[in-house]
Amino acid sequence: MIYSEKGITSFDAKRTNFIHQRNYSQILPNNYWVGESFRDLENHTVTKFLIILDDIETNTENLRLELNEFFKDKKDSYFLQSHPKFFDVMSKTASKGRSLKKLLDKWNIDPNRVISFGDADNDVSNFLITGYAVAMQNGSLKALENANDSVDNSKPTWLSDFVKDKLKASI
Repeated sequence: MIYSEKGITSFDAKRTNFIHQRNYSQILPNNYWVGESFRDLENHTVTKFLIILDDIETNTENLRLELNEFFKDKKDSYFLQSHPKFFDVMSKTASKGRSLKKLLDKWNIDPNRVISFGDADNDVSNFLITGYAVAMQNGSLKALENANDSVDNSKPTWLSDFVKDKLKASI
């Protein structure tokens, strides 16, 4: 999948269940399309590539090593693993944390009064700017290492349990 300022494009969409399960063509009717070639992106500013490995047999460690090698000398882009089978390739100026910081600044919200939640490497940039960071116990090692706390999100009530336990609030 390729993200741009105009929306989301996918190629070979039939090769993965991810796109079908998300139903992008219905939830983003004006901002999602299946591309025929990369030339479809000539008038777009690409912000992110998402590599999806649906095949359970694909060795993600080999791909991670190849991407590490490819990106080690790149000054303007990087990659991270946002899910066991997802690799994000982005500009070094793009991150969830950077976007969150812009919103906090725009609305004059103190980052120390914000709690961020996440389960993957791409959530760490949020963790670094918010006052409190919570990783899912089944999250990536990098997310867990950078969080202040963790929660068991296998229960449907995990968020209300967190609020009751940590914030001493009633829901």
